Amino acid sequence: MVRKNWLALLLIAVLAVSIVSGCSTSKNNEAEKKQPTTTEKEGKSTKAPEPATLTFGTYHVPADTRDNFDQTAVGKAIKEQLDITLKIRGSQNVEQDFVADVAANNLPDIFLVTASNTAPQNLEMMTKAAKEGMLADLTDLIQNGDASILKEVIKPERMPLYTKQTVFNPEFNGKLYFLPAYYSTTEPAKYGFGLYLRGDIAKALNFDTQSIQTPDDLYELAKKVKEGNFKDVNGKPVYPLGMINPWSQNLYQLFRGFDYGKSGFALIDGKIKSFIESEQIWQQILFVRKLIADGLMDQESFAHSYQIGSEKVSQGRYAIMPFLASAVVPGNEAVMKALTDSHPEMAYEALSPMNDFTGSSDQVINMGMESYLMVGVTKGANAEAAVRLLNWLNTREGRAVVNFGEKDKQWFFNDKNYAQMTDDAYNEVVTDPDGYYAKYGAGAKSNLLVPALITGFDAAYDIFGGTLRDQYYQNNVEISDKITEYVEKTMPKLVVKNQLDISTLMTTYPQKDQLMPVLQQLKDILARTYLAKTEKEAQHLLDGYRETLNKNGYQEYIQYLQQEYDKDPSLYLVSSGTY
Repeated sequence: MVRKNWLALLLIAVLAVSIVSGCSTSKNNEAEKKQPTTTEKEGKSTKAPEPATLTFGTYHVPADTRDNFDQTAVGKAIKEQLDITLKIRGSQNVEQDFVADVAANNLPDIFLVTASNTAPQNLEMMTKAAKEGMLADLTDLIQNGDASILKEVIKPERMPLYTKQTVFNPEFNGKLYFLPAYYSTTEPAKYGFGLYLRGDIAKALNFDTQSIQTPDDLYELAKKVKEGNFKDVNGKPVYPLGMINPWSQNLYQLFRGFDYGKSGFALIDGKIKSFIESEQIWQQILFVRKLIADGLMDQESFAHSYQIGSEKVSQGRYAIMPFLASAVVPGNEAVMKALTDSHPEMAYEALSPMNDFTGSSDQVINMGMESYLMVGVTKGANAEAAVRLLNWLNTREGRAVVNFGEKDKQWFFNDKNYAQMTDDAYNEVVTDPDGYYAKYGAGAKSNLLVPALITGFDAAYDIFGGTLRDQYYQNNVEISDKITEYVEKTMPKLVVKNQLDISTLMTTYPQKDQLMPVLQQLKDILARTYLAKTEKEAQHLLDGYRETLNKNGYQEYIQYLQQEYDKDPSLYLVSSGTY
């Protein structure tokens, strides 16, 4: 979805509660009325705890070692509040180091690890560590101690399916060795994925922004835009359609009338059908070619950089675009600010969600697709202190501290009782984000991943306010309100599932190493078919790609998926409809 050099940061940033999208406006209003909530219990015992030193390490993404973390603003707050000295043990080769550290019984006191069927070796090592007595049993400390927040978030009904299977592994005999990191939830996250139309153009055309349902509707709107001869902020002709970045969610929203969603498969009459083999993929290709041939789409947007795409949108160059109304993607805030501050009349309006190929406009949200991250505590560590720390990190003050820094210096509770950065701290983080996070030990971008120890979407609703969890929006209220409006309009109806996505079975497919490299060529093949000189050439490219897939075990892969699905149809979601 974004440029490659952002992917690593995105994996980190998506963990931080500071940027989680997730609650409706009504839920936010409830949060304001009810604060402080039940999650405000600070988890402090009436008895003064003993001083403790703990080491935290992550096996999720590479992180830096910082023995002096207790000297940062976050580290000092933890020391002051809990009398715990926290040190960070980094790892640059996370997969190899996790295997080696389990084998040597050399895990940090508290560790974070990816645990899913996309990383089955990690799950095997976690199970081994627990069964061989390397890990602390946290059951009594959480169930009968002061960890009121952790006790709430480990309820099985709050967890995505795969998470629940990992935490409550029957081989653990009822003992609790792992906690879910970040994503235990009673309500799934909502994001502002969808199509957007420049506000002044919508007004000039007197266009009903909730009337787009099919590709034909989109085509007719694009034609009206072209006929209207609209201009960008520099007086140049606009493109009726364009994208900041083409792939993943953006491309899916633009051509939702054809697409099968993230997995690339759909369930039709109980049979798993492939988008690549379907008639829909060819109809999508023809539709895009028609848009390009009629001068309705910027064909450069299939290949240009995210920076160039952002610049075009900030200038109002695209009348219609797919967009993620979130701070998760770098540059989005600049797009919003440029149009809202300098050219408010151009601020985009959210269009209604298009129907998918079945005619449904439902937005399917799969709880089972959340990040599969687990927290463990080693047996030799001070488990009481570790649980106390993890519980405090999930209090309102703890969440704000690890994301922003020291209370009343880098942030404060505003008049809505939300955590907001001070003006000085906000200007500092905007000027030099990496420097800020490294200096204060705050936020996921510090490569410390302390915010990843926060668990519970709904446990975060009452702390940062709004739909977004990011300092930019908290300090730019008008834009934050606009983003909230976007999210509500683009996702009016959610269908919540809690299943395993069928695409994750690729990790256990015997011929994955042979097939995966070919599947990864799909984006390039599609772009080439869109821009091919003739329809015959486009068809030749698609047919050749299908043939190459079959030579590398694609049909066997589909059969494998079908066999696994048939064992328990309730277990798998064949297509989530989102990326």
